[in-house]
Amino acid sequence: MSGPSLLVAAFPPELSRLERDPPPGWIVATAGIGAVPAAVATARLLAEHRPGRVLLVGTCGAYDDRLAVGEVFAASSAVAVSVEEADGRAYRPDAETSRWPATWPLPLPAHDVAVPPAITVSEAGARSLARLAPAEHLELSGFLAACAAAGVPAAAILGVANRVGPGAHEEWLRENARVSARVAEAARRILAAAGTGPATPAAPRAGTTRAVEVVRLEAGREERRDDAVAVEEPLEIRVDGETVAITMRTPGADGDLALGFLFAEGMIDGAGDVGSAAHCGRPGEEGYGNVVDVHSAGGHRIDPERVLEGRRWTTTASACGVCGRRSIEGLLSRCAPVPEGSPLAATEVLRAMERLASLQPAFSRTGGLHAAAAFGDAGALLASAEDVGRHNAVDKVVGELLRRGRARRPGPAAARLLAVSGRTSFEIVQKAAAAGIPVVAGVSAPSSLAVDLARDAGIALCGFVRGERLNVYTHAGRVARGPA
Repeated sequence: MSGPSLLVAAFPPELSRLERDPPPGWIVATAGIGAVPAAVATARLLAEHRPGRVLLVGTCGAYDDRLAVGEVFAASSAVAVSVEEADGRAYRPDAETSRWPATWPLPLPAHDVAVPPAITVSEAGARSLARLAPAEHLELSGFLAACAAAGVPAAAILGVANRVGPGAHEEWLRENARVSARVAEAARRILAAAGTGPATPAAPRAGTTRAVEVVRLEAGREERRDDAVAVEEPLEIRVDGETVAITMRTPGADGDLALGFLFAEGMIDGAGDVGSAAHCGRPGEEGYGNVVDVHSAGGHRIDPERVLEGRRWTTTASACGVCGRRSIEGLLSRCAPVPEGSPLAATEVLRAMERLASLQPAFSRTGGLHAAAAFGDAGALLASAEDVGRHNAVDKVVGELLRRGRARRPGPAAARLLAVSGRTSFEIVQKAAAAGIPVVAGVSAPSSLAVDLARDAGIALCGFVRGERLNVYTHAGRVARGPA
């Protein structure tokens, strides 16, 4: 991270013991009650501390039985509702909304959260807003909006302290201290895990987009205007000081990209092979941030020669993930079949693709980046990334999974779905197979080689995942027709 980390709550009771005993390296603060005060306070805290990441903790109210009192989860996005009806404060979620996604994935079940103008007190209001999300929290949209404007990764851990309705306040008084303590415990556990492990990501470079001036020609008229384009720069990946690859990518999560790349290409067997991954040089030096050196863990030597067969990689385009390999057969031989498991509901695949669209803030500004995301049980978001190269985005996701011990891990902690924007090519399936992900879904069509590899690797390959339909090209038994 580029700076200290910031832990925020709306007001002190929701911090529980975190205020008296903050996690090492974390600054603890409060942001106030309501979306606007939270946005202003968060923006001030960001300017004052310049954190590398920010976490909001707090309690919320549940609209229905999808979330139980005491349940702790990660907020996947804040859905701000700005229009109110006259009868009993039943907000109209279809009238005017805005959505702010969390940009730092957490290893918890994830749910969208509604942010109405005030606490919902009527059952009619709860039923209305339940169409958007299972819970509400008044500060989340302001917090995520401020972090998005500053380009700082942000997440939220929330606990359900009450059911929304006439008796909500009394239930909140009874449950808030207990639930806040559970949230604090989850936060402490996750932050401790994020700060340990054999491999740490290189600090991401700011600037996934760049402002340019364009001349727009329309209907015979000329207009000069500002626009944004996706940043594309070279990244040299070294292993113990020796160059093994140069790829064109969008700066950010370079350590995860290098880790995912080395893992997918068979140069490392896991995060335990890696001692560190860091940018070379010093901040301010010319070219700083465009070279990542991956160092072998103590007692182990990463040996690229066993995979590269004595060849050196040349520069690869951002659209190419397997350039430089002598044969596709060599890649196929390394992709062991993904073990059998319970099928994933088609509705979960469709929902994941919808969520992928909300995880592309740079694409929304430029229209020029690809995205990838990994999801676990109950649709929990495990990792996501954007990049000018679709294979780079997947490498960043796989690298994060590997660093957090979720690649090729059986059981409920495993990644179950890889969702990608655009078409699904051979190298996307190859990286999913290496990570042991049983289902791969893309917005567009797969290639013939992607279908062949998915069939051999035991992966359900889904294409044209749009709206309420999708095509399953291989291992259709891994995708169930009914609900999850």
